[in-house]
Amino acid sequence: MGIVSRRRLFLHIGHPKTGTTSIQTWFLANREALRSAGILYPTTGLNDSAHRLLSPAFYAQRHLPNEAPAVMHRLIREIESSSCSVVFISFEGFGLDHPRSLAPLRELGEVTVIYYVRRQDHLAESMYAQHVRSFLRMEIRPPDLWLEQVFHCDYLAVAERFAAFFGADRFRLRPFEPATLAGGDVVKDILNVMGVTPPFNLPPPTSRNETLQRPYLSFKRALNLLPFLEEEHRLIARTLAHLSQADSTLRPRHFFPPETRLALIERYASLNATLAREFLERPDGRLFQDTSLDPNASWAPLTPLAPSDQWDIFERLSPEGQAILTTLYRPARLANRGEPLLPHLPDGNESALERLSNVRLRTQLQRRLARLECVTHDPFAPHAVQP
Repeated sequence: MGIVSRRRLFLHIGHPKTGTTSIQTWFLANREALRSAGILYPTTGLNDSAHRLLSPAFYAQRHLPNEAPAVMHRLIREIESSSCSVVFISFEGFGLDHPRSLAPLRELGEVTVIYYVRRQDHLAESMYAQHVRSFLRMEIRPPDLWLEQVFHCDYLAVAERFAAFFGADRFRLRPFEPATLAGGDVVKDILNVMGVTPPFNLPPPTSRNETLQRPYLSFKRALNLLPFLEEEHRLIARTLAHLSQADSTLRPRHFFPPETRLALIERYASLNATLAREFLERPDGRLFQDTSLDPNASWAPLTPLAPSDQWDIFERLSPEGQAILTTLYRPARLANRGEPLLPHLPDGNESALERLSNVRLRTQLQRRLARLECVTHDPFAPHAVQP
């Protein structure tokens, strides 16, 4: 395999919650027009709009056999068969991988790694909300317990690992702050980092992956006790997202109190300063331009919904969503208006939360196995697997 000297590859590795979905959906939606301009967003390795199937960590998190090497082999064939001089590959989970899993890309041309980082207090609130929304996570812990047990942010380890492997001169660190992004938009910013100009007739980037507003996030957290299958989860999550986006009610912005957010800023201050000095050549160690924290900014804890609020959201779900909830949770089927519809979250009892999470996981597995067995033995079922 010969190196094409004019080919430039850009490897976007994250970090999560830094506009990655906006970047990926824009590149995928405009893939054909970009290809005509010499910019390839490969289809090989895509899962949804990101190149997840190239990541060993993606398979490990789902307890699946690692297919990344085989997918990489097919990706190389796609790139080599393309006449594009620029290749863009994106998955926010690459930061969990060792860069050697992506080493074959170096044989194709010059690889530049792009890594966006976000102020940690902003990241924590956004990531918690994403974990509640996510089918893979289905988070049920309250924010403070999640922060204590789950949240860990080591930008420096990721940056040093990829810079050491691909070369410090080929590593681009970008603070994710709308005020400092090129054009105030992450898609425009990454195109600027790549040094490419897309065709003029492409639609502008649009924001994606909006966080659920507070009541819908609380509703979803309680629902996470139920053993959804993926398609059921997707249907309800999509409905809640639509309801949230259509809701113009003003609510507190934060669910972590000011002292918690300030503690996060202080905890990562040294790490951020090292990043700024090593990768941005900023002697003052200032990674983020916005370091302010308003102690009077509105906030309120993310508490369970009152029964009346549960009913208000339930009645605006689609009939399919209502049927899924009442099928999986018998008390909801029997409840009268004004009575609780959702499972109770024992927020003050860590062992109870863990036990309920394990029960949900076991029941989900049982439902998946039962469905697989049904499909396998029913020759008339769709996609039946014949013995």
